[in-house]
Amino acid sequence: MTTPTKPLPQSQEQDPRPSLIESQSSNQRQNQTRLRARVSYWRGLTFKQAAITLMAVSLLSFSAGALQLYLQWRDLRVDLRAEIDRVLALVRGSATEAAYQMHPELARQLIDGLSALPALASAELRDNFGSILAEIQLAPASPPSALATTLAPAFADVIHYRLVLHDTDSMTNSEQGSQPDSQQISDTLGTLSLRLSPDILADRFLAQASTNLLVTTVQILLVSALVVALFYWMITRPILRLSDTITAVDPAAPGHWRPPRLRGHAGDELGMLNQRIADLLAAFQRGLHQRDTAERDLRALTEELEDRVRRRTTELQRVLGDLNQQKTALEHAFRELDSTHAKLTETNAQVLASIDYARRIQNAILPAPERIAPRDAEILVHWEPLQAVGGDWYWFESLPGQQSNQQTDQKGHWTAGQQGGQQLILLADCTGHGVPGALMTLVVASALERILHEQKVYDPVNILHALDHLVRQRLRQDHEHTQADDGLEAAVLCLDPDGIHASFASAGIALIRLGMDDQARVYRGAHAQLGYASLPPPGQIERHGFSLAPGDLCLLLSDGMTDQMGGEPTRLLGRRRFIELLKQSRQPKLADWIQALVQSLAAYRGHQARRDDMTLIAVRKTLEPANPADKRRPGSSGKSSKHPQARAVAMSVAAGARLGRRAHPG
Repeated sequence: MTTPTKPLPQSQEQDPRPSLIESQSSNQRQNQTRLRARVSYWRGLTFKQAAITLMAVSLLSFSAGALQLYLQWRDLRVDLRAEIDRVLALVRGSATEAAYQMHPELARQLIDGLSALPALASAELRDNFGSILAEIQLAPASPPSALATTLAPAFADVIHYRLVLHDTDSMTNSEQGSQPDSQQISDTLGTLSLRLSPDILADRFLAQASTNLLVTTVQILLVSALVVALFYWMITRPILRLSDTITAVDPAAPGHWRPPRLRGHAGDELGMLNQRIADLLAAFQRGLHQRDTAERDLRALTEELEDRVRRRTTELQRVLGDLNQQKTALEHAFRELDSTHAKLTETNAQVLASIDYARRIQNAILPAPERIAPRDAEILVHWEPLQAVGGDWYWFESLPGQQSNQQTDQKGHWTAGQQGGQQLILLADCTGHGVPGALMTLVVASALERILHEQKVYDPVNILHALDHLVRQRLRQDHEHTQADDGLEAAVLCLDPDGIHASFASAGIALIRLGMDDQARVYRGAHAQLGYASLPPPGQIERHGFSLAPGDLCLLLSDGMTDQMGGEPTRLLGRRRFIELLKQSRQPKLADWIQALVQSLAAYRGHQARRDDMTLIAVRKTLEPANPADKRRPGSSGKSSKHPQARAVAMSVAAGARLGRRAHPG
């Protein structure tokens, strides 16, 4: 609530600002007068204008003078060469006659005649035997100046001249276009040599330069004086008058200012500036009047705003009542949200229970250790899905039939032949991970069951082709308009019962073979994938055959083992760094070796999360043949893994093997 203000007496309502403005205006005029009085001539506009004009004209004049000196120096050299060439052309006949007759007196007369040349320092005439017929050495009339001595090197390339004298008949024949023979070339009668004095040439050049410098200096002074006078009369003098009148402006009444009369500048920039200043001060005067009007309007606006505040306060109270009602509604909505959250928690628990049950089912379909039992070899599996279930799947099986005779290729590698009695190891990396990947493993498992037990296909290459066909068929991806586009990468490794010879075929999964000497070899397999509707069926898949030496380690691994981010700086692990970690983690026992490798991978990742399922199947040839009496299978003890998402199966059929001793293969 506002309180009414008490009206002031008439004497108190008068605004004291005009008197204050008048005092400020008087002080400002005094300060400007003192400021202008302190400006000396050397700091004034006239002196600065004259100095700048003199500098500019001097710079231009001296630049033009320097260019003129250069042109004179060049013309002097050209004229000098032309003059010497004319003189030599005139005396060529006399010099040739004197050299032909070997007449010293005639040569002396010729040399004396050449002494009249300006700047000549020496001249000599020699016959064709090199003997001097006549010569002359001229000393300068006066010692050269220091400046001439400094400029003398500028004429060093035009002071030496040499005229070779030939027989007149030979020269005539040459001029008529006949080719000179050896006799004509040898008709040289002598040489005439001239040397000019560079000091005299420099003195001549300095004399011309001095004259040009004097003329240039006079031009600079005259042009500078004329330009300064014109600038002062046309620009500086009107500006000073305009400055004096602006200084006398009354701040309290700037609109009363009258612009000065500038003769001859009514239509140019100075005249326009004079008029603009007058318009500006008039506008400033109008602004003062508008300021007073604005103050009155402001007081009226303030009263209006106070009235608006009162109305808005009433409206705000009404809005607060509405907010209380909304608060009640929000509390009811929060109670509904808590009830929904409880239902979601119950549903999430059911989903987790279903996923855990799916994990048990997936673990159940993985092969038991006793499905294969190669002699003199041990097998270990590290299976760790990214979630409770995963898209990586492996299978072990002893193939039926009797062992066939071993066959070798041209390089001495073992080939498949008949597959009876072999131990099959298959690793599949299906599309995705989690529940979708686990469903894909069920499709692959049922397809492999049909391939091995119904179709009786045991060759690694044929198994991969059959697996591609069945996956496409069961997912209905062999139709043109199918919506599914899922598949897998797979590798098949077959070992003979003795664990010595191996046959390997792959579509997208590599096999790493590491010897006792840490020499690693990678069997990359075919660059293909199985089952995808968007990809054509795999073409030719190569079968690799090789023999295992004692201590050799073969690894089948999914891309989740190598596609891990970590290190400093952060980068992808890759197969090369994986092999280095494998070498660094070597232990006498295979289980300890793989455990150290897994720990090294975790240390490499650091705080980075895993990106995919991880599966590794390790097969190592034991160092010594196993004793059948000591044959045992530690993996069949029935104990479950400590990690709920990791499964390790270890099978050793080499009792009493000295695993701590490293032996070379062979």
